[in-house]
Amino acid sequence: MSELSRWIEACEECQSLDQVNSVLEGALLEAPDDSQTYQGLLDLSDYFAKRGYREWQVWLLDQLYQLTHKKKVAYYLAKACFQLADYPSAYEWLSRAKTDQAVFLVQWLEAQILFELGQVKACQKVLQDLIQTYPTRFEPYQLLAQVKIEEGDYSKAKAYYQVLLDYFSDKVDRALIRQRLLALALEDEMIQLEWIQSLVSWEDLPLVSAEDYYLLAMAYQKAGHLALAYEAAQQALALDSDSVDIHYLAAELALGLGHQASLRENLDWLFQVTLADDGRMADYLALCQAIDYLTPTIKDKLLDAYLLQEDEDLTYAIATYLIAWLAQHEGAQAALEVLDSMAPDFPDPDYLSCLYAPLYADLGQREQAQAAYQEALDLMAGDQDFWLQARQYFEAWGLDREVATLDRILAEADHESQDIEV
Repeated sequence: MSELSRWIEACEECQSLDQVNSVLEGALLEAPDDSQTYQGLLDLSDYFAKRGYREWQVWLLDQLYQLTHKKKVAYYLAKACFQLADYPSAYEWLSRAKTDQAVFLVQWLEAQILFELGQVKACQKVLQDLIQTYPTRFEPYQLLAQVKIEEGDYSKAKAYYQVLLDYFSDKVDRALIRQRLLALALEDEMIQLEWIQSLVSWEDLPLVSAEDYYLLAMAYQKAGHLALAYEAAQQALALDSDSVDIHYLAAELALGLGHQASLRENLDWLFQVTLADDGRMADYLALCQAIDYLTPTIKDKLLDAYLLQEDEDLTYAIATYLIAWLAQHEGAQAALEVLDSMAPDFPDPDYLSCLYAPLYADLGQREQAQAAYQEALDLMAGDQDFWLQARQYFEAWGLDREVATLDRILAEADHESQDIEV
C-alpha cells in the first residue's frame, strides 16, 4: 500500500481536524525536505476536495504553505477558497501565487475572482491581457461575455459569444451558447426572423430541451411571429409540462392568436398550481380580463389572493374584476354577497361606494343606490364610465341638481383629456 493510500485510509476514520492533524503530523514535518511526501500531501488535498472535505483541504494546504511557502500551494489555496465562494481569501492567496512570468491558470483564476468580487473593470483588463497572450484559449471570451452582460452591454456580449461559435465551436458548449444568444436577443428592440432561424437550423445540434424551445418561442414572439412562437411553446410544454413560465407564455400567445380554448386551459393550470400570494397573479388576472373568464376554482383562488396579496393595486383589481364579472354573469345579488365579504379588507374604502352603487341600482334598491352614488360624488371617486352611468340613474330619478354636477365633472374631464392630447 502506498503512503497516500495509507493516509487516505487513516483520514477516512477521522472525525475532526485534530484527528487528521495527528495522522499527518509526521508527513507535514517531512514535506519541506522530501519532494515525494510534499507531492503526496498535495494529492491528498485533491482527494479531500473530490470527497467534499473542503475544510480539510484548505487546512492541509495552509499547513503546507506555512512549511514550504511554495507558490503552487498558494495557487491551490486560492482555487480552493474560490470554490468555497470565499473570494476575498481567494484573491489574497492568489497574490502569493503570482510570478514575474505570465501563467494562464493564475491569470484565469484572477479574472474569475475579480468577476465574483464585482470588480468588472479589473476583470476585463486581465481577460484582455489573456487574449493577447493566449489567443487560442476560449475561456476569456466566455467570461468577457458575462462581464458585458453585467455592464448591460448586450450587443458586445453577443459578439463575444459569436466569436466562440465562429472560432472555438469544437471547444465550447454550442447548445448553451445558443441559449444565451437567444436570451440576449430578447433585450434587443427587434429580432430578425432570419437570425433566429440561423441559430436553430444546425443539423448537428437540434433543439432538444424545454429551455431551448422556450427561448425560441420568446424570440419568435419578440420578432412578431406568434404562430411560430406558439408552436415552439407547445414543444416546450411537451418536454416540461410543469413549467409555470412556459404555461404563461403559451397563454399569452394563445391570446394573441385568438386560441381561447388553449388560453383557458393554460389559465386553469396556472391558477391551480400557483399560490395565492404569488405576485404573478396580476398577470394571470389580466389574461382572465382579456377574455372575460372566470371559473369557480379561479374565483376561489382570486378571493384567497385578495386576502393574502400585499400589492394594493392587485387587490383592487381582483375586487373590481370579480364584482363586475359576477354582476354580469350571475346577477347583482351574487356580486353583492361577495362584495359584502370583501368590503372589510378593501384597500380603498373611499371607492367601495363605486362598487356598491351599480349593484344596488340593478337590484332596484334606489335608496341605497342613490346614497352610494352620492357618496362617490362627494368623494370624487370613480372614473368617467362610472359617472356616465351615475348620470343616467340620476336623470331617471329626477335628481336635476346631481345631474348638473355630473355634467360639470364630465365636461371638466373631457377638457383635461383634450389638453393632454394636444
